Amino acid sequence: MLTDKQEETFQKLKAGTLNASEKADFYYRLSGILKKDLEGLKDLSRLLDEIPQSYLKKIDMRKAASAAMELTEELVKRADPVPISPKEDGGRQIFRHFKVKAPFPGIVDAVARVKVKCDATEDEIRFFNRLTDHIGNLEGIIQSSEHDLHTYSSEEFTGDFLFQRTGKRDCICELESAAGFIEEMPGVTRMVTAEERSEQLKEMRRQKEAGKEAPK
Repeated sequence: MLTDKQEETFQKLKAGTLNASEKADFYYRLSGILKKDLEGLKDLSRLLDEIPQSYLKKIDMRKAASAAMELTEELVKRADPVPISPKEDGGRQIFRHFKVKAPFPGIVDAVARVKVKCDATEDEIRFFNRLTDHIGNLEGIIQSSEHDLHTYSSEEFTGDFLFQRTGKRDCICELESAAGFIEEMPGVTRMVTAEERSEQLKEMRRQKEAGKEAPK
């Protein structure tokens, strides 16, 4: 996003070598660029939603997602969200809590806690609802990554398939349940039932208690 010249100025800003006028000029110029880039985030989401995964292999999604999460955390912090609570009359309200130094007689550095409540605006309600939806969506994504909802044939569920999905060749497949008997899993490195895996874990614990190194 930053040009080489802008990056150089930004590093001087971080180092504290810019004077007040130079800082103000840099803030003014970069705030315009930042506004433009942030307004384009919706387009990025639309493109990612449309382009097939096979065309995005050159993008490090975890690296990009980590950067996006850092950006989201900073934006949400700047947006200053406050939990929304219902009112007795059916409206919505927000609470904020503050600590204020209070001149209580005989108490040094006394601090009072003050609760402030006010009606929530439609924008505050809408943003907080979207924020809680976002948290729920992230939890859903994690769950769907763990539990694939698609049903694969034994011909599809191969070692190559697992490598494509996990990036690993040394996966251990545990048969949790089966609607029918699976005769073979082509190319899968290893297939064990839940009962067999349980026995393996018991043996590992026994060997650990005996002071021996458990097999991997």
